[in-house]
Amino acid sequence: MDGSCSKHRPPSQGQEIQLRLRTSDLLGVRPYWLIKKTLVHELCHNVHGLSSPQLSRLSLSLSLSLSLSLLSLSLALSDLVLRALGHARCLIACLLLSA
Repeated sequence: MDGSCSKHRPPSQGQEIQLRLRTSDLLGVRPYWLIKKTLVHELCHNVHGLSSPQLSRLSLSLSLSLSLSLLSLSLALSDLVLRALGHARCLIACLLLSA
């Protein structure tokens, strides 16, 4: 699977999704963006069946939503880490001042 549907097997109506994580030569791992794109596309088949313009639009929309959600989560986690580091620095400073 190169990021597109397999034309050689009948659709499983969402009962099974196969993703190849390794490259065809088995020497590497497929990039995250391709795995994510393929998974979203395959999940969209549950709504629109065979590939169609509607499926492509839904897939693009869901991929964008997922990317924005992951970005938002990443920013929130970064903020938490920075706050924790700030609190840790304050605590260390207080401990040093009280010694």
